[in-house]
Amino acid sequence: MGISVFIPLGLLYLCLAPWWNLGSLDAIPSLPSADALDQSTSIPEGFHGSNVPSEDSGGADSAHSSSAINTSSQPPELDIGTDGTGVKCSVYFVPSKVFVSQGVAGWSSVSHNGAPIWKAAEPKTKGKCFYCIAFMRGNEPVILHMHVQHDDRFKDLYFTRNKDKWKTFGTGFKKSVAKLMTNVSALGSHTMNLFSDTNRPECRIMQGTVSTIPVRLYIPQPGHRFTQLEFKKKHLWSSKDDLILLVKVYSRYPNQCLAMVRTNRRDFYILAVDDVAYLMSQTSFSMKIRSLLDDKLVVSTKVDISDHNEEEYSIFDCEIDDVDTRLFIPKLSFNKIVDGETVIWEAHTEFERCTYLKAHYRSVDSVMIYFIKEDNFGVTECAFGRFKGIKWVPMNYYHRDVQRLVMGTAFIDGFLLDLEDVEESQECYVFETELFGLCTTIFVPKSGFYTTRIAYGDVILHTCAQDRSERTKIIYVHRYSSSVEIIMAVLQDYEDAIEYYFMKEGDAFYSLGWERFMERLQKMKSKELQRHFCSLNLLYTDGTRYKVFEVPIDGISAKVLVPKEDTFANRIMDGKRIIWETTRGGERCLFSIVYLKEEDPALVYLLRKLPNKTEDVFLVKSSKKKLPDWKKWKSTNSYGKELEKLAADYKRASSMSITKFVLDLAGDSLKSSDSVSKSPRLSDDNNRYNLIVFSISGAKAFLYIPKPGYLANEVLFEKRSLWKDKRERCIYALVHCNDKEEQFISLLIRGSGSRVKNKRFVRSGNKWKSNRKYGSKVSNLIDDKLFDNLEERRMNPDL
Repeated sequence: MGISVFIPLGLLYLCLAPWWNLGSLDAIPSLPSADALDQSTSIPEGFHGSNVPSEDSGGADSAHSSSAINTSSQPPELDIGTDGTGVKCSVYFVPSKVFVSQGVAGWSSVSHNGAPIWKAAEPKTKGKCFYCIAFMRGNEPVILHMHVQHDDRFKDLYFTRNKDKWKTFGTGFKKSVAKLMTNVSALGSHTMNLFSDTNRPECRIMQGTVSTIPVRLYIPQPGHRFTQLEFKKKHLWSSKDDLILLVKVYSRYPNQCLAMVRTNRRDFYILAVDDVAYLMSQTSFSMKIRSLLDDKLVVSTKVDISDHNEEEYSIFDCEIDDVDTRLFIPKLSFNKIVDGETVIWEAHTEFERCTYLKAHYRSVDSVMIYFIKEDNFGVTECAFGRFKGIKWVPMNYYHRDVQRLVMGTAFIDGFLLDLEDVEESQECYVFETELFGLCTTIFVPKSGFYTTRIAYGDVILHTCAQDRSERTKIIYVHRYSSSVEIIMAVLQDYEDAIEYYFMKEGDAFYSLGWERFMERLQKMKSKELQRHFCSLNLLYTDGTRYKVFEVPIDGISAKVLVPKEDTFANRIMDGKRIIWETTRGGERCLFSIVYLKEEDPALVYLLRKLPNKTEDVFLVKSSKKKLPDWKKWKSTNSYGKELEKLAADYKRASSMSITKFVLDLAGDSLKSSDSVSKSPRLSDDNNRYNLIVFSISGAKAFLYIPKPGYLANEVLFEKRSLWKDKRERCIYALVHCNDKEEQFISLLIRGSGSRVKNKRFVRSGNKWKSNRKYGSKVSNLIDDKLFDNLEERRMNPDL
């Protein structure tokens, strides 16, 4: 028996409504800035055998027949230069030769024409190479990818050839292989069925075994693009943007398969069982493979709360409010919870499982447990207790009843809990683990200490209410990428437990409600939250997540700061000073222009996107030296006056002659232009203007800026005049467009003196019209499916 309360407040956030049940994985977008080829160092992808079936090899059913292990003798060493067993094919769309070990022995060393490349440290017990892929340039191998086993773990090794010498390298593998790619053009759209073993011209299938596990390697051939994956008749995945490079399938039984899918952008892992598909984390996939290699087909394991078996799960011992507590983190999941020989809870179906368990003890004996249960119908939290030696019974009020175990130890001292500090201290336990495929840090204050404040570096997230005896019980920090983290803090006052939820995006923090926290965590778990966050710094020449272009604007020295396509700019800084930051979800800076005075930032313009519109924001720096740093920057509505002041200084220092010209926005070239790179770029081919090209969530943007000495007094689009005035000039023109031929143009016009105005146009058919709803229309043009705004759509780190 057990109690089931759907979506109650409490720690059930640690699991989500069947997050692994993908059905169709259409919603999984591409990982930003992380290429799958660079992530392969921890992918457990070994296979033996080199049986390549012919075109009439027997149909799909033969893929699951029992395969005898090839035990034919093979030399213990592989020489890729002289061995004739290599299979020529195209891997990652690069001409390659694949060598596959026969049977289970593997190779103890690999060489090229007698020159050693790799040798196992202890070949008899630990080291062996399962397969080797040689990427070719002409008839010579130039890059080598080897899959080796060390102890019970698998590892990918990469080597590059310099003349006749081979050396190891890691992060350069992706770029080096990309240079060798040939004929990557996508012809047609194909579906790959992971149940089939029949070779087709568009896909090469190689079969082998790992121990007794049949393995199939699906290699798309040049000129063919696979956009969908199926297992039997079950749709697993589809994407319009990803290019499948390799799929590896481990299949012991006909009704299931374990697949590693590698695309040009990412790796992901799928377990398909009958008509249900599960998305797995890399850690779960690795453990699953090791279990299969050991002949243990185990999806879930049993946990004994009175025993220590850290081979199947991780254990963390601590004290919560002076109560001895043990946290059990499964490497996959639990299907049974026992106390010695007593069964407390057991799964009734293969899809029901426990993914997190917390047990409390008094005088060595376990007296209470709390765990999260998932199945195909929802997420529930369960609690059982055992008092006065009676049997385990369900508990309806866990957070209240657990306080009965507290012995009332007096608190010694208060302290500030800094979540950026991951070292265990005198006051706090810190555990590093993985939950749901996310790196997770767990903080638990030690007995006798209480938290006064919860901080993340210099940012105070929460101040505990001392009048209510509020204190921290446990905090979970889930790290999605270097810029995205999600935090849950469980606190207790004299009445009940209280939860607080926070989101870290770059340098900014947000407080969340329960529903938004759950939705964000689900996207992080299913890898749907694919974005990065950054701060635009006015003093830096370039950033990791944004580009800086130094281009004069209207004769004034200026910089244009443009985030990369997969990046949210949620803060602007002047050195270490924050001058602007987002205040709500879905808000971000699309790009910013910084005007300089004597090489120092003096005036900032930024185009801000809100969930349902775009807005202009102007910031000016005070020239008063006695003002504190935090008062030097302020918003202003006098954009024209500030520009006039800066322009006057530059005009006095310059005697350049002015040439008037007509700015042609080249509508035909915009409409037919190819997709824009994620990285913004500057084009200065035209001698009259600079052109900055960038992309915002799939929408192309073009920023035209007249060069010094040139004045645009007319703007054309497709030979049609949008604006013309002999007494005014266009400072810059911004064009937004997408593949649907939706086009929007914004002109910044400056007249005499300090008069500055915007002219904005929306294309309707073949006509251009001025539109008051320009901001909302541009906002709708920008597809934020990768950036899920809080106020819009379904509501949100890398990695």
